[in-house]
This record gives sequence, C-alpha cells and structure tokens, in this order.
Amino acid sequence: MKDTTTNLTEFASVTNATFFSNWCFFLLEGTLVSQIITTPDLMMAPTHEIEETVIVDARRAWMRKGKKLLIFNGATLLSGKQTLADAISNQCDVTCIALLDGTLHNIPAPPKLPDLRYDTSTPRLQIGEHWQLLSLIGEVFVVPTWRGYSPAILVELKDGTLGHVLVSAKSFFTGLEGARNRDGSLDHVKIKVRKNGPDKMAPYEVQVI
Repeated sequence: MKDTTTNLTEFASVTNATFFSNWCFFLLEGTLVSQIITTPDLMMAPTHEIEETVIVDARRAWMRKGKKLLIFNGATLLSGKQTLADAISNQCDVTCIALLDGTLHNIPAPPKLPDLRYDTSTPRLQIGEHWQLLSLIGEVFVVPTWRGYSPAILVELKDGTLGHVLVSAKSFFTGLEGARNRDGSLDHVKIKVRKNGPDKMAPYEVQVI
C-alpha cells in the first residue's frame, strides 16, 4: 500500500501500544482523548459499548512505526460514545482499540504464534468476586460478541481446563500490561483475578504471581 503520510508530520505518538496485524490497543491518556479522536456524528455510533473502552477507525490517520503509534489526524469513533464523553469531561484514561493499515516502517517479522488472532472454540469464563488462579496462554486476540469485537486471552485453570476471558476493561488491561512490562510477554504468566464487588461495572483486581 502506498505511504500516504510522506509529507505529513505527526502531532502526537503513543509508546505503550500492543500491535497486531491490522489493529492495536493501548491505554489512552485522558488529556489526549479529544485531540486524537473525532466524533463527526455521535448519534451514528453504536449504542452498545464495551466497558471503559473506545473503538476507533484510525486507518490513514494513525500509523505504526517501530514500537510507536504515530498520530497524524483524528481517528473516527466507531463505538464508545458515552465512554468518550466521560473521558473528555473527567480527563480520565480509557482503553482504546484502533483499526490500522498503511505502510509499516522498520517492523521485525512477527513471531510464530498459534492461530489465535480471531475467535476460539474454548468456553468463555466469567470472573466473579472470588479469586481465580489463571495461567495465560499466548497473547491477546479478538472474539466476536453481541457488542462487536472484544479482546480476549486464552487461560488454563488449576485443573487443566482451558477457556478464555474478555480483557477489555481498563482494570484488567492495566494488570496484564504490568505483567507484559515485567516479562516481555503474557505467555505462561500466572495471575490471580477477581471482580471487586457484585456490580456489573465493578473493576477487576489482578495480581501477577
């Protein structure tokens, strides 16, 4: 694909993004939200949202260069209008999932991984208020849900049972990225996780073992 940003200069960059073939996710600082996401018509955005997450179409607006995500223009909001409004109002951080394409510069060949970029036949595990010990398998991939695509990861329980959990919540994402920063990968990382209360929107507590 032709590089469409040759004569453009990025006005911001993100260094904490996790990249996949044509999308990425990262924790977006509240101070940047209104600068790099455009909302031409919030009424057109889907009403169903992923907890504490915005999804944007950043094709031809953002581009990966090495380990950085360069911001050239505002990305278009696809989902998460209420989350976006709250983030702008309260200057709070949100998890951002961005669709990407364009020319990729100086990127090493991706490691060979199992075919887990999309969906899985394993059952979905629900995290409750009691601690669950999980061993992570591989890296984050996406699964289709009634709300759209959601990031998930394969896990193994104490009894050897395999399953997957959704990890789109900021509280879950933050815990996992702490493990990635420590170990360089999520594969084989062991964690304890639980919901901090009975409410559906209660945050997760994640402890890396």
